[in-house]
Amino acid sequence: MLSFQWEAVEIDRCPHCFGVWLDAGELETILGTTGMATGPLSAALAVAPDGIRSRRRCPRCPRRLREIRLATTPEIVLDRCRQGHGLWFDQGEVAQLVRCFSVGEEGRIASFLGDLFHDGAEPAPGR
Repeated sequence: MLSFQWEAVEIDRCPHCFGVWLDAGELETILGTTGMATGPLSAALAVAPDGIRSRRRCPRCPRRLREIRLATTPEIVLDRCRQGHGLWFDQGEVAQLVRCFSVGEEGRIASFLGDLFHDGAEPAPGR
């Protein structure tokens, strides 16, 4: 995992699969610093029941993560630590999640986060 700092958040990213680990509260912090409302997203995460065991393990504890399915269109499946340590996002899922909860002016924020969490090996356009 590679770590980089953005605002007050340390973001962990896998250089091989381009997945992203966000510790508990970091997603809300990222969205809050960009001015995006976090209420709908926080509510969706809170009511998403734990599903099947993921193949991934929490980087903070030895337990396997659990899949959670968010009622979005399209459906987004994330991996969450049952101990509350954080969320694992597969390649491109951060941007997809933000787009699902973006409206109006927030579309600009989604575009910015898509660039920040660009999911390919090539640099993001304009970078």
